[in-house]
Amino acid sequence: MRWNPILIKELKIRSRVVRIPILLMFYNAIVALIAVFMFLASMDIFNGSNYIDYSGMTSLFAGLGIFQCGVVFMLTLVVSANSISSEREKGTLDLMLVTPTSSATVIRGKLYSTIVSGGLLLFSSMPVMAISTIYGGVETDDILYLVGTLLFTMIYATSTGILCSSFSFRSSIAVVTSLIVEAALVIGPFILLSGISRIMYSVAQENMNTIVSLGGWVFVLVINPVMPVMGFYDKLLGSSMIMDYFYYLCGIEEDTAFAYFLQKHFMQCCVGAQIILSIVFLWISVKKLGAQKKRKL
Repeated sequence: MRWNPILIKELKIRSRVVRIPILLMFYNAIVALIAVFMFLASMDIFNGSNYIDYSGMTSLFAGLGIFQCGVVFMLTLVVSANSISSEREKGTLDLMLVTPTSSATVIRGKLYSTIVSGGLLLFSSMPVMAISTIYGGVETDDILYLVGTLLFTMIYATSTGILCSSFSFRSSIAVVTSLIVEAALVIGPFILLSGISRIMYSVAQENMNTIVSLGGWVFVLVINPVMPVMGFYDKLLGSSMIMDYFYYLCGIEEDTAFAYFLQKHFMQCCVGAQIILSIVFLWISVKKLGAQKKRKL
């Protein structure tokens, strides 16, 4: 088996950087402090009570999981946004492209190295996450679901960052662009649904008995990177935050075939759509580097 040369190069460089262990130390310290605070809050120790809220262990795990999703998402987004543009700034990208290494290998190496960096944060904090299992309420499949959500989040963020980095000549521009793109993916679907709802409501004002339902328009949310995290929260705590949004703000009627489909398959649609989008982003990045490689040769 031949290892990706770009991945090996990135791992060698990052293994010599002292800020990596320092970052891990501070990150796990913050996670531990949050865990201890939420653990003490579940015991109601701040009110001088001996009462222990065992359900608080599940909330502890959910809170730490959402915190980690946010941190890992932002970290991998920023790191990947610097991946290609930093090589271009240092003048090493041209040297890399004139070697026999293909542009697809370069992109894969950058993708793998960023996921490894995010994975360090994920797996180093697992002992702290295990606090949630002391009193039960958190099963093995919940932990695996969180790991899967984090890995999926990293891939989606990394592909976006690499795409923006491939088209940018400066790392600062690439970071800002990637943040704007992700903000559009997060906020844009909600703004679009709100605008469509207002238009449909104004059209239906003449008939007061008409129920305004966004119907299939709700599927624009499948590209929103927040949806898998909300799905993790709903699964762990047994809540229905996503479906409540569909019912009360999107006008989807309960106990209908469409509502049943959303309840059973919406998260699968999110995963499928975001995987496809990640592949498209990486494919565009490969084509961009490939075109630059041809010019250099």
